[in-house]
Amino acid sequence: MRFLLLSSALFLSACGGIVSDSGDAGDASATDAPVGYDVVVKPDATPPPPQDGGACNDVALLGADVPLQAIPQGPPPTAAGGPPPPPATYALESGTLYTGQGGPSGAVAKVNITIRIENGGTTYQVAESQDGKPVERRTYELGKMGAPNAYTLTATCGGSDSSQVSFIPINGPGFVLLAGSGNMTSIEVFRPFTK
Repeated sequence: MRFLLLSSALFLSACGGIVSDSGDAGDASATDAPVGYDVVVKPDATPPPPQDGGACNDVALLGADVPLQAIPQGPPPTAAGGPPPPPATYALESGTLYTGQGGPSGAVAKVNITIRIENGGTTYQVAESQDGKPVERRTYELGKMGAPNAYTLTATCGGSDSSQVSFIPINGPGFVLLAGSGNMTSIEVFRPFTK
């Protein structure tokens, strides 16, 4: 799967037009505490070693598998974008893919994503697994676009993709990543990983 970190690539390619298993729809709200799926982390758990030899980075999956749901409509209104999140390690808490009118719906995949933000917030190192497949790792660089609080994430290792993204503030630590491509938009909630 091509994870565009949190850009639709992650969810959009996850969708790939294939819809499987049914499940509860989760919807990440950009203004309230997220509704959806919780990341369950054991405080003294030792992260597993990288499964791909760490070609792009050595980020380990630290969260839980999160059901990704596709909803055949445009995304709900969100709060205005804000600045990028501070450097830290974040785990995916919930995610929803809005596929546009007449698009696929239902359960798409179970994904597990951990992001380590470094270098003053400009480098995004990502580890991702979909439906229990081997971990894929990519590295992205954050770039600023002309509009206020509009950014791009461009792969520098593990791919050649680039996506436009916005970061939406939420209650408590963490952030919502809003990413779009074509008529699809992903809304992903990430929370800091704490040991």
